[in-house]
Amino acid sequence: MVRWLLILTLVLSALWGGWWVVGSAGLDRGLRAGIEAARADGWQIDYADLSVSGFPNRFDTTVTEPEVTAPGGGLAWSAPFLQVFALSYRPNHVIAVAPDSQSLTLGGREIAVTTSDLRGSVVVAPSPDLPLQRAQVQGADLVAGRWVEARALRGAIREAEAGGYDVAAGVEGLVLPASMRAALAGDALPEAIGALTFDASVDLDRPIDRHLRSAPGLRAMALRDLTLRWGPLDLALTGDLRAGPGGLAEGDLTLEIADVAALDLLAGPSIPAERIDLIRSFLSAYTVPDRPGAARVPLAVTGGVVSLGPVPILALPPLSVPGS
Repeated sequence: MVRWLLILTLVLSALWGGWWVVGSAGLDRGLRAGIEAARADGWQIDYADLSVSGFPNRFDTTVTEPEVTAPGGGLAWSAPFLQVFALSYRPNHVIAVAPDSQSLTLGGREIAVTTSDLRGSVVVAPSPDLPLQRAQVQGADLVAGRWVEARALRGAIREAEAGGYDVAAGVEGLVLPASMRAALAGDALPEAIGALTFDASVDLDRPIDRHLRSAPGLRAMALRDLTLRWGPLDLALTGDLRAGPGGLAEGDLTLEIADVAALDLLAGPSIPAERIDLIRSFLSAYTVPDRPGAARVPLAVTGGVVSLGPVPILALPPLSVPGS
């Protein structure tokens, strides 16, 4: 009996090891084929080495000194390494780990990016098109040159009913460039934005799968929460938007202001104090009965323009571009 158990164990081990060899070789071929396909589409992709290890239970892919430049050269990224991990029995669930230092080039300007524990994961359905089921990313201590700093950031997307997606994102301790802070609020508000969060359900014009070569268009969005907490300034936006003619946004939004008096802190070069007084006077018609100082303001969105009553406030970018 012991002899047969030993033989069975050896056979199963050989089969499992053979699966890893076959799977790792297929993964290596698939990665290199994908890189060549991207190069054919105009992407410039270089690296010093690409290897797959982790025998026998994992597929650990390490790319050293990757350099990626988008078609046209306006966007580029490079790093000392990039690691992608997957269990050999769940190859459709991958985890990526980025180094603490990277380089991002935007419009010819190189930006040094440093982070702490930046990682993400992606789960796709095990079918030929590899449709996205869920993905997430998180990191801490982000510093992007002299442009942006953040204490923590996170983002997630998951497949929802009827072909849509639930999307959530958040950033804490966000520090904007000094010139932008000065334009928004001068020195009246703290240097760091306490929290900026986003939570919505989106309906896209195509699924997110391996055939996706450009950003999908947004057909509709149910905005559950868009919140800004910056010192005493506390704003929350909810509502529903859809893509109308020309891809321009149509719908209705509701803006909640926890303390209308905090809007005084926005008075400065960009928004004169007289305008703030006028806004506060107008908002007095939208006070919340059981919340002193708070206001709930209905906003209409027509042709991509957000309006408060008959007064246009903000122009939104198109939700989708026809023909894209």
